[in-house]
Amino acid sequence: MNEMIIGTSLSSPQEKGTEIKIYIENKMSDDLLYKFIINCDGGWETIRDFHEEDFTYWTPKEDGKYMIMVKSKKRNGKKPIEFTSRMDFIIGSVEEKLIKDIIISNNEIKLGEKIEIDIVPNKLPILCKYWIKEDCKWNLIRDYSMDTSLSFTPNREGDIEILIESKEEGSDHQFDDFKNATFKVLPMDEIRINNIQCLTEELIVGNELTFEIDARFDENRVVLYKFMKIDEYGNMHVMQDFSSKRLVSFTEILPGKYKLLCLVKDMYSHANFDDRGIIHYTVDKYKPIKILNFTSDLSSPQLEKTPIEFKAICSGGDKLLYKFVVDGNYHSSSNFTTNNSYKWIPEKSGLYRVEVLVKDSTYKDDYEEKAIMDFVIDEDCAQNVYIKEIKLNKDKQVLINEPVKVNVEATGSRNLLYEFIVKKEGKEVQFIEYNEEDNFKFTPTSVGKYEIEVKVKHLKSKRDYDVHSVIYIDCKEYIPAKIDYILTEKKYMYLIGDEIVLEVITENTSNTLTKYKVEINGREVETTDFSNDKKFKLIPKCAGVYTVKIYCKNVFSTKE
Repeated sequence: MNEMIIGTSLSSPQEKGTEIKIYIENKMSDDLLYKFIINCDGGWETIRDFHEEDFTYWTPKEDGKYMIMVKSKKRNGKKPIEFTSRMDFIIGSVEEKLIKDIIISNNEIKLGEKIEIDIVPNKLPILCKYWIKEDCKWNLIRDYSMDTSLSFTPNREGDIEILIESKEEGSDHQFDDFKNATFKVLPMDEIRINNIQCLTEELIVGNELTFEIDARFDENRVVLYKFMKIDEYGNMHVMQDFSSKRLVSFTEILPGKYKLLCLVKDMYSHANFDDRGIIHYTVDKYKPIKILNFTSDLSSPQLEKTPIEFKAICSGGDKLLYKFVVDGNYHSSSNFTTNNSYKWIPEKSGLYRVEVLVKDSTYKDDYEEKAIMDFVIDEDCAQNVYIKEIKLNKDKQVLINEPVKVNVEATGSRNLLYEFIVKKEGKEVQFIEYNEEDNFKFTPTSVGKYEIEVKVKHLKSKRDYDVHSVIYIDCKEYIPAKIDYILTEKKYMYLIGDEIVLEVITENTSNTLTKYKVEINGREVETTDFSNDKKFKLIPKCAGVYTVKIYCKNVFSTKE
């Protein structure tokens, strides 16, 4: 406990003329000098100046409320005052105190939290003045005012003592009453940086980079964040000074390795920072190069002298260069070019390894990414196989539940095998394994688009197929109505009262409905409903230009 305790030989109150011994109960140091002062009605009187004795005697001559103050200093100390303590003492009969009670919002708070102090007066109005004891000195918080409450945030830890002086309005005294209140300020929970993360997925020159700090602290505190960037040469740049924003965003214009130093502190902290963390990151000139797919237009194995095209699909980079290398019974390669495909005609059979090397045009080394595939070339046992034509027995529309026959005409050898796969919306609905039949039948059972894949290969071929082709058919529930032509008399001019007959010739007549709309000089005068009637008679009753619009639809159609 770093405070002097004042004791008296007699307890308050006492009568005037009574000798009272004032002393220090706890001696703070052996080399201290003590000064004893009293105050009544705002005036201070020294009982005894600085002396090595830690006690003195006082005989009050007047009634009143007194404040006893003891100051101490070291004999040869540099500070004018080391410790100061006060206590109040009443002599005789004194009027009712102005301060009845002091209410403190909390006896213990954490550093950075506010404390609320409310004065309960015995009468109103009164003036109140607020002091705080710091380093054995009383510092003013707020001068006299009519406000009987105080809200403030202490800036240090430990036991805090508040002195409230009060006086009546119009009083000439320094104070008419005073009262002390104490509370404890506990240290704040330590602020700790849990994690620093980069929210940007692609750290590329020109992209906005965003970093975020995840810190652990009391949610009632205000925490400040500072970000400093350090490049690989040690140059430091402040990206954000202390602020409540825990995210920072900026754009790098040069590739390289960087560090982001992050400092955090409480808003009321006197330290340069309460915790710090660092994150290392690398900014690339372009997106990393990735080979997404390395394929050939023909599957392995293939026959000698069959043209094969290899192709690489890549992402990233700025300007990509490709090089293809084929190694086996003989070597073949290309130079680095912007062409992502390479055509190869194998001259000899055997097992070959095909590589694609990919790099950006600014890259100085051999390559940045590569992919490899093995490819088998067989001896040419037959001529190249080709599909000349795929025929359907349905030349026009295909309807559900009607069989469809598929015929394949292929050349290249007599010993050919055929495989058929039927899919609808990506799902297989029929599969015919390799056999010698060059045709098959299937019956669509629902409306939609069907995919028919035909695979053909030589009897001795080891490949999945030597050649393949895909056709699509659109299966409908009904055949849409179609007008072939309209029959009329060979006349262009009619008289009023003449009968005009139109006859509509359609496909699939039995399932076709027709509708007629008559316009005179562009104005609609008559519209029929859809019906099976394919003839329409019109007797003009007035002169003008007559237009007959004819609509048709299938009887199963839901269209208007």
